Parts: sequence; structure tokens; C-alpha cells
Amino acid sequence: HTAGGARTPITIYRYDAYDNLVITGTQTVYLYSESLIGSFYLNESGGSPITSVQMSEFYFNEADASVAVWYQDTYAGNWKITASDATPNPDGPTGIRDAEQYITVLPASASTLAIFRQPSTTATAGTAFGQQPVVHVRDAYGNLIVSDSQTQVTASIHSGTGQLLGTRTITAINGVATFTNLAHQTAETISIRFTSSPALSEVVSGNVTVGHALASRLSIQTQASETATAGVAFSRQPLVHIHDAYGNRVLNDNTTWVTASVYSGTGELLGTRAVRAVDGVVSFTNLAHQTAETLRIGFTSSPALTEAVSDNIVVVPAAASRLAVFTQPSTTATVWTPFAIQPVIHVQDQFGNRVVDDNT
Repeated sequence: HTAGGARTPITIYRYDAYDNLVITGTQTVYLYSESLIGSFYLNESGGSPITSVQMSEFYFNEADASVAVWYQDTYAGNWKITASDATPNPDGPTGIRDAEQYITVLPASASTLAIFRQPSTTATAGTAFGQQPVVHVRDAYGNLIVSDSQTQVTASIHSGTGQLLGTRTITAINGVATFTNLAHQTAETISIRFTSSPALSEVVSGNVTVGHALASRLSIQTQASETATAGVAFSRQPLVHIHDAYGNRVLNDNTTWVTASVYSGTGELLGTRAVRAVDGVVSFTNLAHQTAETLRIGFTSSPALTEAVSDNIVVVPAAASRLAVFTQPSTTATVWTPFAIQPVIHVQDQFGNRVVDDNT
């Protein structure tokens, strides 16, 4: 018998204690199926079940020693069918001894995928889920297709970003696709879609909340201003994040100290150069540089994480503030003769930077 398929005929006979057919009298016979969801019918097709969930009844004709019913089931298994004179449960040898036979109900054709075991509800970025998903190949009635060892089941992101890590395509064995090393590297809440080849109805997992891994590196979220004035705090201050190896911000980091220093250029930065992270975010507020040049800022940390280096910052001189002798005149000279070395005077800002745009 195939689940949901054609009804199977069952013929019930009455015998006396000496195995003689009984052809006289009437008898109510109650029918039971061990599967609990199988149904009995008076006809090969059409009509309504002659049982409730667990039993139905009919009457023998006085001049007939047998009666035929048809059985239909959607639950795969080897089920015992019982005909009894007792209700609400079979009574075995009591009274008229029950008649029993077994009917094997086979799964129908593969129709759908079903998640037998959900992946973990929480996970760490880049680490295989503690509980890996198990997917079943089933027929339309939910029966496992134990004969299926060829369907390929593929896992992919249904909600979320990027793609899963690990072996994403598994071939079913006896109708079961067991994943072993799926992971995700983005800290977010995802769900997983399972599809198959040949195509069956897909299924989607419950949510998996992926948290960040351990702190691994610094990352510049906001670059400092591209241009700045010597001695004046950058108009846009750098913002640095504490990230794990996959670029996720380490939200619970409130202890790492990040220090800004000149990576390329001269001198030192001005302002508060060491700042402690708050929720994985390091916000500088008053960094500046007093030398007119192009510089880059390096960010290091304690405990040590992979450093980050800023883009170029072009620092221009501040307002003219003073004169400075760049070239001294000759230390000796001849009367009425121009000095062999003529003086060169620079217009400088307060930090000693030449005001290169001063032409007035």
C-alpha cells in the first residue's frame, strides 16, 4: 500500500472454534488500525470513512460468511489491522477471537524538504554552529523517503547578508541530509533556506543569532579630515572600531585602549591621543597636528590588536604670525658691494610653518 494511494481490500470471515465458516446470524465488527490515522471504507473509491479515528463498524448479512472493506492510510509503516467484536478496544481472545493482519504502507514520491533538527539559535561568527541542521526528504504526507540516497540538499542564506561557510550541499542518505560544519561570519540574525536537486518544496529554518568573535583588529570607521590647519583640531575626528577577524564590531569591548600617533610625517599629534573603547567604539575628539605636511595616523591598541592606518591628511599653515630668517646674510662683506649671501626671510605661522600662500 502506498501512502495516499489506492485503497487496499480487506476481506473478513467468521469462523467457529473448529475453523468452520459461520454463515448465519449478524455480527457487528469493529475495525482498528495501529497507525491511528488509517481509514476504512465500504467502497473501493468515494464515500466517507466508516470509522472515526480508531474504529468503524458494519454488519454481516445472515446468509454471508464474509464482508469486504477497503483500507487507506497516509502514514508509512507496517501497521496491524484488527477486526474485533469489542469496542472501544480490541479484546483479543475474549468473546469472538480478534482477526489481525499487517499492512505495509510505503511512502509516496518525494515532495518536500522538512527540518528534522534546527540549527543552533545562537552562534559565534566564523565558528561552526553548535547544533547543525538535519533535513529530511519527505512525501506529501510527511513520511521520510528512506529509499532516497541521491537528492542533494543545499543550504543558503534566506534572511541576512553574505553566504554561509562550510559544506553547503549534502547528499541525502536514506532520506536524511546531515550538515556538519555550517557557520556564518557576519554578526546578525539569519535564517537558512534549504533547497534541493531535484527540486522539492524548500524549507526555511528558525532564526540563528550570530554574535561577534574575539577582538582581532582595529578598523577606521570614520576617517579624519582630508585637510586641516596646523594647530587646529581636525574638523572631522577619527572614529575607530574594535573588530573581530570578520569585521564585526565587538560590542562588549569597554576595556581596550587605542592610541593615535604619526604613522607617516614628522613630530607628534596634539590632543588626547589615547582613548578607551566604549561598546567597541573609540571616539577621538581633539586630535591636531602643528607641522604643515601630509601625514597619516596610525592607531595601535592595548591589548595589542592589528593596527589601522588612516588616509592622507594635508595640514596647511595657520595664519601668518612672525618673520624668520631662513638664510642669514654673509658674515663678511666689502663696502658698497652687495652681500655675497643675501638674506631670505620667511613668513611663518606660530608653529614655524612657512605661509606658502602669502604673496602680499
